[in-house]
Order: sequence, then structure tokens, then C-alpha cells
Amino acid sequence: MTIYVSQNGKDEYNGKTKAQAVRSVQKALSLLARQPDGVICFVGKDYFLDAPILLTPAHNGLTLTTEDGTALSGALPLGKLHWQKDAKTGIYQTALPAVPFFDRMFADGEEQTLCRYPNRKPGALPLEGAATKAEIRLRAKSWANPAGGQVRAIHQAGWGGNSFLILDRDEAADCGHRLQWVGDNNRGDGMADALVVENVSEELDAPGEWFFDIAARILYWLPPEGTEPDRCAITLSVQTELLLLQGDSPAEPVRRISVHGLTIRDTARTLFPSPANHKKYEPLLRGDWCVVRSGAIFAENAEDCSIENCIFQNIGGNALFFSGYHRRHRLIGCTFSDIGATAVQIAGKPSAVYEPSFWEHKLYPDLPVHRTAVSHPEKTGPRKEDYPADILVEQNHIYRVGLLEKQSCGVNLSVAYRISILHNTMHHSPRALININDGTFGGHEIAYNDLFDSQRETEDHGPINSWGRDRFWSVPQYNASGLYGSEIRHTVKDGKEYDLSGIDCLAPTRIHHNRLHHAADAPHSWGIDMDDGSSHMEIDHNLLLGLGVKLREGFDRRVHHNLLVGGSLQMHVPYAEARDAIFANCILSPEPVGLALCNGERFQAARIRMEGNFLFSPSGKPRVPAFLPKQIILHTCRVENGSWCDAPADWADFAVSYYGQQNCPQASPTLPPPAAKRERRKYRIKKGALCVAVDEAIRSAKAAPDCDGWLVIRVLLPGRNTRLQKGDILKKDNSGKCLIWRDGQIISL
Repeated sequence: MTIYVSQNGKDEYNGKTKAQAVRSVQKALSLLARQPDGVICFVGKDYFLDAPILLTPAHNGLTLTTEDGTALSGALPLGKLHWQKDAKTGIYQTALPAVPFFDRMFADGEEQTLCRYPNRKPGALPLEGAATKAEIRLRAKSWANPAGGQVRAIHQAGWGGNSFLILDRDEAADCGHRLQWVGDNNRGDGMADALVVENVSEELDAPGEWFFDIAARILYWLPPEGTEPDRCAITLSVQTELLLLQGDSPAEPVRRISVHGLTIRDTARTLFPSPANHKKYEPLLRGDWCVVRSGAIFAENAEDCSIENCIFQNIGGNALFFSGYHRRHRLIGCTFSDIGATAVQIAGKPSAVYEPSFWEHKLYPDLPVHRTAVSHPEKTGPRKEDYPADILVEQNHIYRVGLLEKQSCGVNLSVAYRISILHNTMHHSPRALININDGTFGGHEIAYNDLFDSQRETEDHGPINSWGRDRFWSVPQYNASGLYGSEIRHTVKDGKEYDLSGIDCLAPTRIHHNRLHHAADAPHSWGIDMDDGSSHMEIDHNLLLGLGVKLREGFDRRVHHNLLVGGSLQMHVPYAEARDAIFANCILSPEPVGLALCNGERFQAARIRMEGNFLFSPSGKPRVPAFLPKQIILHTCRVENGSWCDAPADWADFAVSYYGQQNCPQASPTLPPPAAKRERRKYRIKKGALCVAVDEAIRSAKAAPDCDGWLVIRVLLPGRNTRLQKGDILKKDNSGKCLIWRDGQIISL
């Protein structure tokens, strides 16, 4: 049975035809009560939701669709308003009726800019134009009352963003204000010297900007040039969630909900606390992420649902969020664009994990931080069913994500199992495009994706990024240097030996046949970044243009049959008994292999199998560390028109047809990747020690916040500086005083 719903319908109608469409979804649901596999068909252009559609197990089998390309909108339509113009400033104003809280404004469907300093410069990186703290402090002298303003900043180490509410002035603070952190980063509340201030009335000074005086209920707007305000249809985003799929429990899930062909658009932001946003940020285990468990479509406790051929557009927070228990969903053929946070969040609950650990977080002081022992190594895999599994994400186009939240991506996985991410085109992201927050529970397949223009506003990352900070990572003590591999492999409890590296992993994750292209204007990127304990991975048959593969400390990775053009294979701080296997890769670079804190002794202790790789340098013989096995170089080879020449028979072509969404309107970049340059490290004697300049590899290996300073590789004069140790980083403060950076702490020399 099909019931038609229209913005112009009437609930006294029967809903059986377009002409008899009902007005409310609630009425349609009541007409479909006790009707198996009912259909709600939206007709007309836009349908504004003044409250989310809530679907429960009572609605199992329901389909939501459209015959007219209807958009479900979170933006309240006000229509055409009467505006008054200030002749001096050119700013228009209008009194609003009693409307719900809003934080986004649209004029004829085009989003306007919440007033900000500095003024918005589309395309500028980061933050579409950023100011320094000193510039904010100076600018704020013209603000009568900055309280209620909002600060969006880049994290101090470039690891995503950090955002704050302005509470009051504070002359002692760097930017001149007392700030309240919203908690949107799992790695602390520090900010770099790149920030934006929004929602301060004095900053309404650029075309397209607006400000709402809540107390007086007056909306101010400086329209774009050529715009006639009285002729514009104004809408205001008031809803953060439009569709809720809410099962009662894993035992009583909502089942077989289908959403087909709808446009989901214009939701409110979830970045700052507000009456429209009743949820707050929460950490995801020990990844770098904090998330708001919210989305334009938000689901918990659901099975066998499908979202196909939908458009998600102008979303203020996450577009789609599968939270907690989920099984066997299909997300196929959708388009996600202009997303404030992450397009697709697939994140189980920490309750599904044995002995979960977290980073220290100012807003969550009671969470367990870096457990240094595994009390129950015999308990493996999931503790509870509160996690997603067997979800297919296929043939989607995801772009311009992370417009507001910089710890964001196209698809994020956490506490999940057997997620398939296949044949998607993703581009234009401030950080990763595909992120695996933790190694629980593995078994994912990431394949045939076309990934480009990522990591545009952040550092120390890759378009495919993974963290493996699972139970083993801080045993027997927290460290970020790849120590204690043998202890992790051979933990004894009650006379029985356990290998802790795999107790949270049900199956290996395979990353294969993807094309990754480095954005020419993006910061440094590692490519496929297997960071911080990422383990049990197979990485094969990927085409990396201007990018490479990084293996930080972890166990049991197989890296083979990848083509790296202008990138390198990086091995950082390997564990003893890592047992990685690296073979049959072709690397076209003057320095095909990069190491950080890995010498011959450490490489041998890691028991890494590295052989049969093809290395080629356009400038002569590739430079390879002398201690690496001779078998690493099989012979050189060429690649012509995507095909191998002089290569083994088991190599397949890197065919263009492999990659991305079929018939995607956005083509992958055609320009060649930036040419790899041979970099020679700088060595100096400083403070009685032999030092090397910190580069991106050393920064990654030491988990340092930036590339400033010198790494101590040998103390030559121990008596001169008794506090100096091998592995320290020498830095200078603003006054020029020399300091030691050691294990995340600053120590006076």
C-alpha cells in the first residue's frame, strides 16, 4: 500500500493518490498501520520537517521514496520577508516571528555566511581564510560584547580542528578571550595560530553575511551584490536530524527500512551546543576523533536497511550515522556534498569492547586512560553486540566534507566489523577520505575507490588512514615509540601465553585496487597511513600517485603489488616481531624506502620479510638504506599507459575502469603527481649531541606536534648536559631558550 505525502496536502485526505496526498508523515504512518511493507511517497518539490521522522520496529518493512525528486529539508521556510535597509551600511534588517533556534540561513536555496572575521574567501586554506591569535586580539577591540561568539580553529598539531564558545574577554589569553571548548577533538584543546571568529555582530561587513539578534529577534543581512532581498525566499535551518531509525535493542531492531531517491538537505549544525542540538561530543576509543552521535539520518539497533540513490546536500553535521548495533545495510548510489562534518559514520559503542581505553580528555575525566595491562587476554572479539557489521557502502560520490568539523572524512569506521567500501569516488576533504579509528573488529574491505584532494587543511595523515590503538597498544606501558613488541606477542597469564596483537581483531582488513592522488596544494600526506599500531592489514594492488604507504608500529601487515609513483614505502618505529611482509611492489622514486627510528638491528628484530620489490628512480640508482636485504631490489621496470613492462606475469593492469563510482560526474585529476625529490637530512652538533633536523618521518615516529627542532641521535658529551637523552627533540621557546621535548612533555634543559 502506498500513501502520498505533500507539503500542500491535507490530513483529512486518504493519501491514496497525489491529488489526495496527506500533509503529515504521522498521518501517513497511521494510515499504514498494520499494513506490511507499506510505502510513503513524497510528492512536490520540498518537504519541511518540523520534527524528525521516527521509525521503530512498528514500522518494519517501510519504504520512503518519491516520484518528484522531493527534498526532505531541515530548513524552516519563511518565504519572502519585508526588509528595511540602513542607507549608511547597506545592511538590511527584518523582525522575525517566534521561530525555533537556527544557525544557518539560505536565500533562494543558497547558503549565506554567518558573519565572521576574517571574511570568507572560498577556496582559501585553512578555514576559507584564517587569522592569527594576535590579529583576533587586535580586532576584538572594536567588539562591544563578544560573548556568544564562536571560534573555529585548527588543532595545534594540525590533527583536525578545535572549536570554542566565547564566554568573555580575557586579556591574559592569547586571543584575548575566555573560551569554552566544545570537545571536538580527542587529542586535546590546543589550537594553532589559525582561527576564525563567527557570530559577532560587528563583523557583519561582507556581502552574503548575516547576524541574528536573539534578544530583539531581528535578522540582519548584507545581501550579495545584485540580490533584491524582498524577492528572496528565506529558509532557516532548525533541525539537526530528519530521519531516525530507532530499534528497541539488538534483540528488537528496526528492520527492512528502505529510503530511495530522496534528497536530504539543509540541516542545522551540530558543532556548537544549542537548543537545536541536544547531543554533545564523545570520544571514539583512542582514535583522534570525538563525534556527535547525530546525523541527518541517524540509526541505532537496525537490520537489513537500504539507502539508495539519495542526495545528501548542505548538511550541518554528519549526513548518515549508523551508531551501535547494525547488521547488513546497503548504502548504494548516493551523493553527499557540502557536509559540515562526516558523510558516513559507522561507529559502534565502547560497550562492545573489552577493557576500552581512551585519550585523556578534559571533558571526560572519568574515562580509563591508556590501560597498561590486559586483565582478560582470554576474552577476545566483541564483548556485546553494540557494533555495526556487514554493511555495504558502494557506488557513492562523496565530496566537500568537513566544511565545519576538521576531524572528519568521507567514511569513518569505529568498533565495526566487515564493512565493505567499494567503488566510491571521494574528494575534497580537510583530513582523510576513509578513516579507520581503531582495529576493532577488522574484516573490512576497502577497494576500487577513487580518492583525491584530501587532507587539504590538516597534517600528518593520509587519504586512507588507520589507527590501531587497541588493547595491546599501551602494554606494558604507554609509549608511542614501538617498544615492547615481544612482550605484546608473548604475554603470560596463569601459565598460558597470549599474543595480544590480535585479541580485538576478528579478521584482517584488506585495502586493494584503490587509486589515491595527492592534492598539489595539500600539506604533506602519507598516502595509505597505517598509524599507531594498525595491525592485521593486507594492502595490495593500489595505485598511489605522489603518495606512499606508511607502516608505523603494528603487527602482521602484508604490503604487495602496489604501484607507488613519486611516493615511498615508510617504516617507522617497528615493533620487535612485527612480522610484516613487503614484496612485489613497484616504487618509482629516488628514495623508495623511508625509515624513522629504524636501524639494522631494529629491522632485524622486527622480522620483516622484504623482498622481490621493483625499484626505479628517474634520476639514477634508487637510494636504499644499506642494511636492508639485497632481495628488496629485483630489477627496475617501466609503466606505460597504465600497464607494466618487464614485470612478472602475476601483475594485472592498473585499469582506469577499476576506480570510483561508475559514470561519476567528477573526474579524477589528470595532472601527474608532484615529482619526488631526493631529500638529504641535515645533521648538526647541538648541546653536545649529534642531532638531525626533524622532518615529517621523524615527526610521525616521535608523535611530535610539528617539524620544528632537532632529534638527538647520540649524546657525544654526556657530562655537558646530563638531562639530554637519545630520542629527545631540542626546541626553542619564543624567547629563544632551548628546551627538551620528550614523550609529549616539555622539559627544561
